[in-house]
Amino acid sequence: MNHSKRSMIIDLQKLEEGILQLSKGYTSFLMEACAVCLDHQNHKSGASILVDGNDPFEAELKWAFEVDDELKNSYGDMQESTEYGATAIALMLAEEKHGFSSAERMSKGLGFDYFLKKDGDGDETNIFDAGVRLEISGILEETDNNTVERRVKSKIDQLIISDDSNLEGHVCVTEFGRPRTKYIEQQ
Repeated sequence: MNHSKRSMIIDLQKLEEGILQLSKGYTSFLMEACAVCLDHQNHKSGASILVDGNDPFEAELKWAFEVDDELKNSYGDMQESTEYGATAIALMLAEEKHGFSSAERMSKGLGFDYFLKKDGDGDETNIFDAGVRLEISGILEETDNNTVERRVKSKIDQLIISDDSNLEGHVCVTEFGRPRTKYIEQQ
C-alpha cells in the first residue's frame, strides 16, 4: 500500500497556540515532550511518520526549536515524556485529520483519556450527549514484548469500561522509534 498518497504536515508549533480548547501552557508542554521523545530517538524536524489505522497515510513532523539541554533536563523521565508526547500527536490528529474542535481531559478510571467533540455536537449542558472517547498511549521504542499492535488491543479492551456510554471510541498509539502512529476508530 502506498502510504504517501495522503501526506500531511503535523506542525507541533501549533500546540503553542493551544488547540481543542485546551490551555496554551498544557499544549506547549505536550509539544516539548513530543519533540524530546523524537530527538531521543534521533529524529529531527521534517521526520516522516506513518499514521496507520482506518485510513493510513504518511505525515511530516515539524517543529522550529532546538531540543537543548534545558529541555532534556525538564523531560528526563522518558516514560512520562513518552505518554505526553503521544498525547501531542493524538490531539493534533484529532483536530487536523478528524475535525474535532474541543477536548476534555477525563479522570482516571473512566476507561479513556479525552472526550472529543466537534462544533455543533450535542447538548452543551451534557458533555456526553455526543462526541467520541479517545484513549492514548505511547511507546518510546517498540520491542518484541511491547508492540504498537499489542498496545492498541489493550487500549481497545480498556474502552470497554465506558462502552455503556454508547459513544464511538478512538485509540491512538504512537511509537517514537520509527516513528509511527496507529489511530483506530471503533464504532
